Amino acid sequence: MPISHVEAHEGGRRRSCAGGASFRAEQLNHALTDREGTVTRTGALRRVAKDRAATPAEKATARRLAKALAAKIGKGPRRSRRKGTGVAPPEPTVARWRRRWVSRLEAVLHKIAVAGKWLHVVWIVSLIGMVLVLAFGSDAMRRQAGDFYFVRTLGLLAVVLAIMAIAGLLTFIAWWLKTWRNERLKPALVFLARHVPWLAMLAAGINLSVCLEDRFRWPTWLAFATTWAVTFAICIPWWRWVYPAIEHALLRASQGTLRARVVLAIAVTVLAAGGVWAYGYTW
Repeated sequence: MPISHVEAHEGGRRRSCAGGASFRAEQLNHALTDREGTVTRTGALRRVAKDRAATPAEKATARRLAKALAAKIGKGPRRSRRKGTGVAPPEPTVARWRRRWVSRLEAVLHKIAVAGKWLHVVWIVSLIGMVLVLAFGSDAMRRQAGDFYFVRTLGLLAVVLAIMAIAGLLTFIAWWLKTWRNERLKPALVFLARHVPWLAMLAAGINLSVCLEDRFRWPTWLAFATTWAVTFAICIPWWRWVYPAIEHALLRASQGTLRARVVLAIAVTVLAAGGVWAYGYTW
């Protein structure tokens, strides 16, 4: 069978080393100057890198250029060969029940937040009225306004405390429904690590102030100033360095490690509280 001139020429170049190198160089130039698109050039470069007739230097150059082009165009999403019907699977009954209750609780919490804002507005308006009465009213009007303001303030305080308790309970229930069993421990520990130290420092500051006033006979203003100075001296380093480290450790720890640490923390807290109570009782 007669062989064409092109096939004979290409076969001769493949059989000789110098001819093979020039043929690979032409393929590299063709891949770089291809006008059909970057994807075609990337495929051509990868074929050159896998060709046995290419030299190691040509293969390395082709790989480098292919990687550069691939990084330039990025990896597109793979198209699924199988075409589905497009209908989403049905939502589980438990998940649907949880979603409905969470939406209802969030609506109630929004209404509670709006009510709290209105209570705050009422308190600000009444405070402004009280200041005007004290500034321009008579003595009898001042006494009546003072009694009324005191009673109204106590009523507003009771309503605010009730709203805070209800909102806290509903928020906890909504959070419980949003999360599953294995997702609750870490957020709960992070929440406790963020808020419990404030309550602990507040209780410790009150006890320290009472101790300084009763046992050491310090003046009230000096005991109060010392208590708050010590509180801020402890809280600032806590929030600056200790709390971020604790949060990072809690988020990275495993479930088993967290459970063991929670049990250990509860045991230490009970022992420390018992020791403090015993010391205060004997003192």
